[in-house]
Amino acid sequence: IPVEVKVNIDEGKRVRIGDITVSGLIRTKEKVVRRELLFEQGDWYDPERLAATRSRLTQLGLFQSVQILPVYRNSITEQAEELDLVVEVREASAGNVSFGPGWSSYSGFRYTAESGYANIGGEGRQITVRGGFSEEQQQAAIGPRTLVGRNLGVAYLEPYIFEWPVDGSIGVSNNARANEDFWELSYAGEVALIHKLRNFLVGSTISTFYGQKITREEGAPEKEDELISGNVRVGRVGLRYNIDRRDSLRFPTSGFTFDAETAWARYWLGGDLRYFRWEFRNNYYFGLFQDLVFAIGLE
Repeated sequence: IPVEVKVNIDEGKRVRIGDITVSGLIRTKEKVVRRELLFEQGDWYDPERLAATRSRLTQLGLFQSVQILPVYRNSITEQAEELDLVVEVREASAGNVSFGPGWSSYSGFRYTAESGYANIGGEGRQITVRGGFSEEQQQAAIGPRTLVGRNLGVAYLEPYIFEWPVDGSIGVSNNARANEDFWELSYAGEVALIHKLRNFLVGSTISTFYGQKITREEGAPEKEDELISGNVRVGRVGLRYNIDRRDSLRFPTSGFTFDAETAWARYWLGGDLRYFRWEFRNNYYFGLFQDLVFAIGLE
């Protein structure tokens, strides 16, 4: 027997956001929190914008926990005309150090280490130092020498340049790796401007960059004719899109990241090569146990 069910919904009175206070800050300046807010005093109360703001603050990597609550918990039920809010944060440790050994059938043992500080001056400035070394066990010796593979880099991020919603980053790196019977050695530098998409796909960024890379190859004397002569410089510009939906930047146990990049190398950019390239990277994270995560990446 069919049953007809009638549902009556009373939306109630819309309320506007009143005063907004921030609590729980120790090292971090208040403006770091306020510039991430997707609402301001006088806006209509919108739970979705509050949830998106909480996600943005969490993605900064500066806070262990973030809550956005009414100052007076019974304000909504009493249908007040304005709703005062408090943004409660609990700061995380700004510094981190990590080290990880590994092994591959091609290069043998490899070791990686990373150290960084994410809140210089209490303004969310970040500096990161990364290093990696590998055994390169499949390399052919060049004369009496063998190579220890390396990947060294330093990066600095300046958030909200001139108080605009644009971050600036600069990074330099040095790489060395064995490639069959020759070595590839390179030095690279890059500057980028990064904009967080506040109202579209929270957790995503779009950026433009300019980079320079100098590469040289070394090999045994009998192989010199097969190598690139001298140093080869590449100057390039490009665009990147990134979306990060991990539950934590420091130790993700779920979520994913997606990166897309398009780059143009041209002679007038200060390089010796001309090309167009695009690439995609996708990583997924699955928590197996409390301290064990399975990650898979696609390129």
